[in-house]
Amino acid sequence: MPFAESNGVRLNYRFDGVAGAPVLVLSNSLGANLSMWDRQIPALAERFRVLRYDTRGHGQSSVTTGPYSVTQLGRDVVGLLDAVGIERAYFCGLSMGGLIGMWLGIYTPERINRLVLCNTAAKIGATETWNARIEMVRTKGMGPVAETQAQRWFTPAFIARAPDVIAAARQMIASTSSEGYAANCGDHSQSGRPYSLFNAARNRQVSRSTSFRNVKPSGARKGNVERETGLEPATFCLGSRRSAN
Repeated sequence: MPFAESNGVRLNYRFDGVAGAPVLVLSNSLGANLSMWDRQIPALAERFRVLRYDTRGHGQSSVTTGPYSVTQLGRDVVGLLDAVGIERAYFCGLSMGGLIGMWLGIYTPERINRLVLCNTAAKIGATETWNARIEMVRTKGMGPVAETQAQRWFTPAFIARAPDVIAAARQMIASTSSEGYAANCGDHSQSGRPYSLFNAARNRQVSRSTSFRNVKPSGARKGNVERETGLEPATFCLGSRRSAN
């Protein structure tokens, strides 16, 4: 896989899909790498040129000195887009990737066609929680996180039905650098700055061309999503009204 030098870090990335199609950037959750999107790629690549990357401290991207901030991770994406010659893209971020997407929407809306923010929030967790997580991975490694995250990410029914998928997810998390994981937790643990975009939002207004809308799937649709994937469906989405062209 190719690498790009961006914002002082070496980022591992991959393209899928037909050259010339609209570019969709996928940004992974904490403890994951670009392989987390493997099952979605066949469908997405039919309409998009999909750009996946390993977040700083994850996968094959370099582990730089932490702690990392959401601003730093957002600038990594901008640097990656610059490195591969992409002016504007669609962006889909999951959990931590959603926070990165919100930063991009606030600070670089001219680079984004649409944002899809999945299973995320403007603030995730509390300082005490992240400090405890940092201590655990530094003393016990990634094994305990790999076990507990699978229980949080997937429904019991899906865990029972798809053991191979669960084993692959656990292995992905377990292979993550403990220092890289802790560094991505590090901005959460700073006094007054838990894993949050609240400070960024105070300092810059969201563009008027950006709209927020709640997506509340019907009970039947939500049940289908959970049954087929084991995941809770996304319940929040931010989309720019700006043209995709």
